[in-house]
Amino acid sequence: MSELARLLVPALRWDAAHGFRYLDGLIDDALELGAGGFLVEGGPRDEVAALVARLHREAPHPLLIAARAERGAGEAIGGLTPLPPFGAVAAVAVVRQDGSDVPGLDVEVVRRAARITVRELKGIGVNWALAPACGAATHVRAASDDPAIVAAIVAEWVDACQAEAVLACALDAPGIGAATASARARGVPGQPQGPLAAAVDGGVASAMPGVAPNDARRARALAGRR
Repeated sequence: MSELARLLVPALRWDAAHGFRYLDGLIDDALELGAGGFLVEGGPRDEVAALVARLHREAPHPLLIAARAERGAGEAIGGLTPLPPFGAVAAVAVVRQDGSDVPGLDVEVVRRAARITVRELKGIGVNWALAPACGAATHVRAASDDPAIVAAIVAEWVDACQAEAVLACALDAPGIGAATASARARGVPGQPQGPLAAAVDGGVASAMPGVAPNDARRARALAGRR
């Protein structure tokens, strides 16, 4: 059972009234079962750091501790640095080369954003950053509507993140039924490499499947019939 439990990653959501204390029973059960990690959602820095330290201390094996990080470590954890979304980062990082219509990329802008994010997460024991978003180039959280630009940003962000010994997670990877909706994001023969392919080629540690818009509508419709 413990081998299967290593696939479980319970979410630990901060509650304004009770903090993380209301989760003590769930945490004890998950640790005893042998869960592979936890997702921390919300909470002040010191409270999160204390919780993560406890998890690492009491776990029977090394844990993955995840937090959303698309907009910096402060997106999920109070007291850490919030950063602009990827679209804003891209607006600064993408530059036009003199005499060329092909945009270039100031990679240091992207890599600095990644380093600021993951060094803060690592400082409180979080070792799994849920970022960057790289599914469909037209997704609201994407860096650009140009898949080549998204791919370049994703590749740099993943590399800079994992160079700090924090695992990255490619979000919004094409999921069920997403073949058509995210064709541009994956890239097509003869065209620039797609964002997800760039993340995989860059050695991204994990990916979180997304749901194509049509699939989301279909799921809501099915739920309404039950």
